[in-house]
Order: sequence, then structure tokens, then C-alpha cells
Amino acid sequence: MFRVIRGCIGLAAICFALIVQAQDFETVKRAAEQGDVKAQYLLGTMYAQGRGVTQNRTESAKWIQKAAEQGNAQARTSLGFLYAEGLGVTQNYTEAAKWFRLAAEQGNADAQAGLGFLCENGLGIAKNLVEAAKWYSKAAEQGNANAKAALGEMHDEAAQPRDSAVETLSSEIQQAIILSAKLRSAANIVNNTVWIGTINHEIDLKEHTCYSLGLLVGQPDSVRHLRLNRNPSLKAADSDEAFDLRVIARSLDNFVGAAKHAKGLSPQERIQEWNLDCVGQLGIKGRFIETTGESTFYRLKNNGEVLQVLGKIEQGFAARLRAAIEANPRVRIIALGSGGGLVSEALEAGWYIRFRGLETTLWNNCFSACPLVFLGGVERSIWSPYPFLGFHKIYTESGAVPLTSPVYQEISEYVRQMGASPQFVLGKMFSAEPSQMSVVRDTRDLCDNKIATWIQRRCSSKW
Repeated sequence: MFRVIRGCIGLAAICFALIVQAQDFETVKRAAEQGDVKAQYLLGTMYAQGRGVTQNRTESAKWIQKAAEQGNAQARTSLGFLYAEGLGVTQNYTEAAKWFRLAAEQGNADAQAGLGFLCENGLGIAKNLVEAAKWYSKAAEQGNANAKAALGEMHDEAAQPRDSAVETLSSEIQQAIILSAKLRSAANIVNNTVWIGTINHEIDLKEHTCYSLGLLVGQPDSVRHLRLNRNPSLKAADSDEAFDLRVIARSLDNFVGAAKHAKGLSPQERIQEWNLDCVGQLGIKGRFIETTGESTFYRLKNNGEVLQVLGKIEQGFAARLRAAIEANPRVRIIALGSGGGLVSEALEAGWYIRFRGLETTLWNNCFSACPLVFLGGVERSIWSPYPFLGFHKIYTESGAVPLTSPVYQEISEYVRQMGASPQFVLGKMFSAEPSQMSVVRDTRDLCDNKIATWIQRRCSSKW
């Protein structure tokens, strides 16, 4: 009996099917040695996964190649991925393209997607976007999700007006993809241990995001120091150095994701994220950019269940939020990210969120009056990469409001009724002048004081 599962070998997470054995290893090996093509491919997958035998990438590649040479489309597809990643064989994009093409012409959707990727990025084959689109389309017609996503990205990029910053970022994305593959190939020469630890999964993500945004909002000089070294050593003498190469490769993968995210934002959204996430952080001396024109107030996500609020908490914010919630009855989570605004609007919005029994989360840093809105959620979650909450004293045009002002008493009672610690919130507010920001950097403080009820991989605090 055989069953099929999905497996991935890098290359922008293009996946292929591996057949997992439910048979005796020796029985399969004997059949493979007698030339049975299905057994040869199965034996290769058993060696790759260490099922019934010690894992051996070289033996895996040998048997998969034997099956590929007999015309097995799945083996040809898998061999293409092995050559692309340098697993059990010397990395060779030309060979990868050869085997992908053979399998693609047999109708294998994963091979078609793989060949499209190589054509799009000029790996082992001349860069040809028309050819890439052709193979992506063939794979997408068979339901291949990766090909559909790649086609969508190609169409989105083609629809964008030509822009030197976008072109620069697009070029750097391609360079990062190629370098990431080379680093993993170099690491694989030493060992096949791909685990780099959860702590490294999002390595340099914020730096890459701000670097990309800086280019796109016209402030490249202010983020030049965040540009990742694109000339690392491609050699590893031992397991420690192989680990380091894989961490750098992961950072490059994160750059690709962050850069594509930044490219997909509207000009207004880029400015909003730049102002919130980057200005004054990570050694960035770039300027705050004033938004022009009327920005979109919200976006719906997750099939209408998440309402992502954009912009400042200005006059009319609470009424607009209420209208948006009432217009979208499926909404159950309010996602916040704001540089702040009016305390009165924040309190009114927070009370309404609590009245409706909605949850809150953060899609970006939440400063000044924004945390008061966040506290309105019946459940308040923060996901990695952990946007910050920040507080400072309330102020008017004439300066900071006295600490004895009734408005602080109102905030204290509001925070108490939301189930959080008034002492913590007021302490943070009192500790920073209006021109400063008391940022909460220890996520444990947020849970211990019930500001957040759940923080990914950090804590959970229920009242």
C-alpha cells in the first residue's frame, strides 16, 4: 500500500509529492535493483526521508535519477528539485531545468511550476517572462497553488507603472532568491540538518521591511545601513558554519517576503507603515512623511472577519469605526496600527468595541491613544513579529495636561473596566513627555498587567 503526502524542497516553497512507503525496505530495494521504475523512485524517497533505512541524500538522488532516466514524471520532477537545491547532488540549475522540462512536457504540474520559476528568475536557463507565464499557466490550470500565486505576482508587477525604486527592489529580490539557494547548497555539502531554531524564523524581518519601505518612499540614504550583505562566504567547514549559512539564507528569504509585501502596498499604505514602523527606529534618521489626500479608513481581511483600521485616531474616528463595523457584520477582530491621535475618540471607539464583544489585535505599532482602543477588545492578541505599544502624557496645543486632570481619572476607570492595570498604563503615560514615547519592549509586562490577553509564543493572561 502506498499513500501520497505533500513535501517541499525550498525554491520559493514550490512543493512536490513524495510517496511514503508502507512496505519493507529490503523488498523495495530488490525490486529497484531489478529495474522496477516505481520501486526505484520509492527507494529514493525512502533514503531521502530515512524511512526503513538511515537517511542518505546521495543514495536518494541516485535511485530517483534511475527512475527519472526511465521516464517516470514524478521522479523527473523530484530530480529537478534535488538539482535546484543541491540535495544529494551538486547544485546545477541547468540540470534542474532539463529534468523539470521533461516532466513538464509530460504534464506534471509541479514540474511546470518549477520550470516557470527558473524561467522567471533566469536560473539555468535564459530569463524569459513569457515562457515563465506559459508554464505557470499550465500548472495553474491543474490547480497548482504556487503557480497561481506566481502568476498573480507577475500580473501585479506588470500592472505597476515603471518606477526606479520598484525596479531596484525587484532586482534585489531576484538576487536574494539566487543567493539563498546557493547558501543552502553550500550548507548541504556539510550536512542535511535544516533546522535553524524558531528564534531565527523571522530574523532581520523588521530591518528588511524598513529597508524596502525606505527605498519605495524615496528615502534610500536613511536605510542604506540596513541592506543585507550580499557577498557572504559560500563555504562551510563544519556544522556550525553550515548552520550560519542557513540562517543567512533564512534572512534572505525574509527579505524576499518583506520586499514583496512592501511592493504590494499602495503609496499611502507604504507611508503609513514607514511612519509607524521605521522612522526613528533601527538607526533610521529618515523623516516622518505627511500623508496627502484622503486615505482609506479600513481594509477587510480573512473573509471579512478582520477589520484592519488605517490612519490616525482623529476627529470622527469612533463614528467611522462604528459605521465600518455595522456595515460588515462578519467582523469579529479589529486590527490596529496607529501613531495615535485624540484620547476622546480612542475611548469612545474602545467602549464600542467592548459593547460589540469584538477582539482586537495589532497589525502595526500602536502608540499614544491607540493602546486605549486596543484595550477595548474582549480578547487582545499580539502576533509575532510583535508590534510595539507606546504611551506618553496627554497634551493640548498649550502643552502637557496636568497629571491631576480629570481626564486621567477617566482613563484609569476605563482601563480598570477593560480588565487591565490602571497603574501600569498611567505609569507609562506619566513617564514620557508628549514629544517622547514610553515603548513597552518586554512582552511579559503586557501579559502581567493584562494589557494583552495572548501573545504568540510568549504568554497568555486571562482575567
